[in-house]
Amino acid sequence: MAESSGCQNTIVTSSMPPYPDIFSEDSKITDEIKYDILKRPWTSIHSYDFPVRVISNSTRRAKAKWFLEHTWMKYSKTKDSVYCAPCRFFGPKSGTSKEKTFGVTPVTDWSNITKLIQRHITMKSHETSLSAADDFLDVIEGKTKSVTRQISSHYDKIVTRNRQILGIIIETIIFCGQQNIALRGHKEDKGNFMALLQYRSKDNDLLREHLVSRKLENIQSTNNTTYLSPEIQNEIIEICGEIISDDIVKTCNAAPCFGFMADEATDVATIEQMALCLRFYDPSELRIREEFIGFAECKATTGESLTESFLVNLRAKGVIVNKMRGQGYDGAANMAGKYRGVQARIKEVVPGAVYTHCKAHNLNLSIIHACKEPLIRNVMNTLQEIAFMFDYSAKKLGIFKEHLANDNTANDNMEGRQKLKTLCETRWAARSEALFTFKSAFSTAHAALGELSLQHGDSKAGPYQAAIEKFDFIITLVASEHVLSALVALSCLLQKKECDLFVAADESKVVVRQLNDERNDPEVWNSLYDSAVELAATVNTDPSMPRNRGAQRNRPNAPAQSPSEYWKLNMYLPFVDHLIAELNTRLLTAEPRYVAQKLIPKNIAQLTLAVGDIIFNEYVDDAHVTKDEFRSEIRRWLAKWTGDFDDIPNNLHETLNVINKDLYPGIFQILNVFACMPVSTATAERSFSTMRRVKTYLRNTMKTNRLSGLGLLNIYREKQISADTVLDIFSRKKERKWSLIFQN
Repeated sequence: MAESSGCQNTIVTSSMPPYPDIFSEDSKITDEIKYDILKRPWTSIHSYDFPVRVISNSTRRAKAKWFLEHTWMKYSKTKDSVYCAPCRFFGPKSGTSKEKTFGVTPVTDWSNITKLIQRHITMKSHETSLSAADDFLDVIEGKTKSVTRQISSHYDKIVTRNRQILGIIIETIIFCGQQNIALRGHKEDKGNFMALLQYRSKDNDLLREHLVSRKLENIQSTNNTTYLSPEIQNEIIEICGEIISDDIVKTCNAAPCFGFMADEATDVATIEQMALCLRFYDPSELRIREEFIGFAECKATTGESLTESFLVNLRAKGVIVNKMRGQGYDGAANMAGKYRGVQARIKEVVPGAVYTHCKAHNLNLSIIHACKEPLIRNVMNTLQEIAFMFDYSAKKLGIFKEHLANDNTANDNMEGRQKLKTLCETRWAARSEALFTFKSAFSTAHAALGELSLQHGDSKAGPYQAAIEKFDFIITLVASEHVLSALVALSCLLQKKECDLFVAADESKVVVRQLNDERNDPEVWNSLYDSAVELAATVNTDPSMPRNRGAQRNRPNAPAQSPSEYWKLNMYLPFVDHLIAELNTRLLTAEPRYVAQKLIPKNIAQLTLAVGDIIFNEYVDDAHVTKDEFRSEIRRWLAKWTGDFDDIPNNLHETLNVINKDLYPGIFQILNVFACMPVSTATAERSFSTMRRVKTYLRNTMKTNRLSGLGLLNIYREKQISADTVLDIFSRKKERKWSLIFQN
């Protein structure tokens, strides 16, 4: 072995330390290096030839037994020195401790090393470093978690606990909203919300502990957070409503265009509420959708104020207003006014938003005006007064039910109904059912009125009985019930969400054609007259007609040779003719945009290139193609649908379901515009039914944001809302006292 007078000799590499050199810069010492130095034993240390060092004129070198007796001591080959590995890695750094030997400063004095070791092992800093090293090894080996991980783990446990408690609170609020259960009672602690939480706490220790601590906090008047207050409820309800409306708005914005429907009504607190609804074609569900997106409070009902409120609220909900291509309202002047109404003002902002008067309202108006015929009006008034008599008196209704139970024919005709139906003040098409029930229970009503008059001394029952015994009442009742029954199905159709203007116009034509055919068919009238004669016979009334007087001006007075002819000329034909005229005027007036219905394959025979040019000119701003490109589409469209087909689309949404928007982009855009034009405002009005169920007399202090959220939850109660999603939004809206978000 070569030897020199220097400090180092040649080293047998096979017996070198198995761990990295401890003398490295701190930035280069990783956890893996620390672990190797602390943990890996130097089993071949006896075969290692330590360098010779001259100290005080004596040659000295490190000894293997030092390292075997003190495993914390590690040798540095590059410096021929020793360190205390725990103090080197985990002890105080330079400038922070008086004891620097073995930790900051390596030891090279082999002559005094025994004393240095004895002093070092008694130092408190050395003990602390040894403990830190043991903890480090346990963490690396997975026996324990690091401090950071322990803190993070503790934080995660807190978050998990908080989220479990708040998740149950959110689920309870969602349940109450979807089922329209009032959250608060006369006292907050006695309401349904707290009762449901108490019930759920029976099987949930965390919730039970939370509710118990809440009671203690109330007793001690502390200010800890419980997330059970009405303010938190309102915030969670609002978030749930936003989740529902945002999902609808997102789908609507993805559609080429949409229609807007709105209506306003006063709630139980005398606050004017607006119902906002959207109509659009959803290709993912292959259907036309009409969706309610919330209530909004309006300050005034002028056209200007409503327009501003509509646009502000639509934009606040994220709706792309410029995509509006249709608007639908009722016929009130502030909504439908030609110059200052909402529809006119919105067209100034979005010129392509064409207004459609609600077809269901138009049908109602047609019936209202037709029913102003004197004989029809008198029957309606009499029927309503008699229905009210039995409806608002338990005693009188009991007498009616007794007679109904003894009248098998009337019982069968009533089809399970147990009382007369009053006339609806707004849904005139539904009056057909009121007429039907009265006609079915005519003999029962007559007998009940007789008993009330004779045995109970009711002063009104006698005149009512006399009024319905007259043949003019009976024949008018039978005829009007038959005529109005033809409109019930149309009224229901116009209120359906998937109904489009093409179907509405087509079915309206069918009803008008049916009424015309029946008007001109003598068999129909003869059948009605015979039914009236049969009904009159049950109360011993003979067919009759008023005397014909030349000076008579207050009733129809066309001359006739028989009662049948008289009632046909003076009651039936005027009523039917008036109704047909109203339907033609209000439901069958063609708008320029209606020409797009000729693109539907069912009407392909009416489509030509010239008609295609008319369609293009009407929809030029929405076609997104040139006129020549659209004519090319028309030629291809004609070729596609000309011929015999077993299954041809016969309405708008079926056509949209099968059209290839890449081959027919112009036609696809035009049909989307036509589809989004509202047929009725029934969706908005249905939402007011929900409003009246949610905001009742006992809940009249409810604010609009809470009303809107609860309304959305109740209307879309089949929609699954994740409590975790609500919780994430809730936790990020502002800084919370509880930790609710897991750290990454």
